[in-house]
Amino acid sequence: MAFDVFLSYAHEDKPVADAACAVIEKAGIRCWIAPRDIAPGADYATALMEALDHCNALVLIFSGRANESPHIRREVERAVSRGIPIIPMRIENIEPNAALKYFVGSVHWLDALTPPLEQHLANLATTLGVILKQPSQNAARQVTAPASVPGDRKAESRLFRAQAAGIGCLVCGGINLVLLVAMRDTIDLLLDVFGAGLFYVLVFRNLTRDLAMARTIMIVLTALLGISWLSVTIQGLWPFAATEGINLLLSLWIIYEVNAMIGERKF
Repeated sequence: MAFDVFLSYAHEDKPVADAACAVIEKAGIRCWIAPRDIAPGADYATALMEALDHCNALVLIFSGRANESPHIRREVERAVSRGIPIIPMRIENIEPNAALKYFVGSVHWLDALTPPLEQHLANLATTLGVILKQPSQNAARQVTAPASVPGDRKAESRLFRAQAAGIGCLVCGGINLVLLVAMRDTIDLLLDVFGAGLFYVLVFRNLTRDLAMARTIMIVLTALLGISWLSVTIQGLWPFAATEGINLLLSLWIIYEVNAMIGERKF
């Protein structure tokens, strides 16, 4: 059966996706939505890719769940590679992570943050009607706005460098753990384990979620690390001074990259 629009959504947002599908199809625009349009016994991934290859637009129901979904990212990436217009509709007040922002950071977003939802869905259907009436190349050019791709690539490079520095911090922490085990320093060992866990959970993971939070916590941890480095240097504990000195430099590097990413945001 012929269709115009591919609906991309996280499983948890299915009620919103179903409502969007109903409103769009009521406007005379045929939607493809999983699992409704996947034939029994068909391979799920293959069906998705074939549908994406034949659609004229992709609607992304954007939420926190969609933001973290690798499946959503692959669907959006496929649409971009095929030159298919993308219309994101945000149902939660969050920003896309770096991976998604690379593809949709410059796209015109529709917000559905305030009730009633039906009003926003009607606006979505109207927008789709306008886009689908345009020549596909012009629509893709207007919606995807490739002019800002270099900035997105720069943000991805900064994220990669920040994550590489974060891995370096974790490696330095691991070396310190080995040294503390050899010294049988239980208290400092526990503190180091706690610090590494805190760094990973509150900083490293937030590099793709909440950059402002990552930066704030990173500044606090770097200040504490600076005090620790000064202390072990004064005591003449040179192995710790070396690893924590490297850790301190890497931490400052992370702060620099994260601060630059925040400053370059255009979303």
